[in-house]
Parts: sequence; C-alpha cells; structure tokens
Amino acid sequence: MRDIKTHAGVLVFEVTILPSGNLTNIRLLSEIDSESPWPTIAQRVKSAIADWRYEPVTVNNRPVTVCGMVVGFNHRR
Repeated sequence: MRDIKTHAGVLVFEVTILPSGNLTNIRLLSEIDSESPWPTIAQRVKSAIADWRYEPVTVNNRPVTVCGMVVGFNHRR
C-alpha cells in the first residue's frame, strides 16, 4: 500500500441534511481502487462528515430535509 501522504485525489459524498441539521444517508459517489489507501481515507472522511451539523434549511419558516447534497474532499501532499 502506498503512503497516504503521497496519494492525492478527490472523494465525493452524497448526503441528506435532516431538519435537525444532522446528516444521514452518507454515500460515497467516487470510485476507489481497493489497492490504494483511499478506502481507509474514505472511511475516515465519512466518519468526520457524519459529525458535521448544519443550520437547518427552511421553507416557509419550517425546517425541511435536503436531499442530494454532494460534498467534495481533496487530499493533497
């Protein structure tokens, strides 16, 4: 396995923001080569994203669920 510090790329996740501001349905959209360090990195990033909190999106002053938000991550040396 190559050193993670020398491997650069982009991970793209789809998420759903709930009315509470919490994230759910976090799904990796990028393809990952299982021989690279990216599966480990992807799992770490997914865990970090799961802890994120957002100000709820509102429609007519009521919090709503927002689906299909895509989050990008770029790891560079």
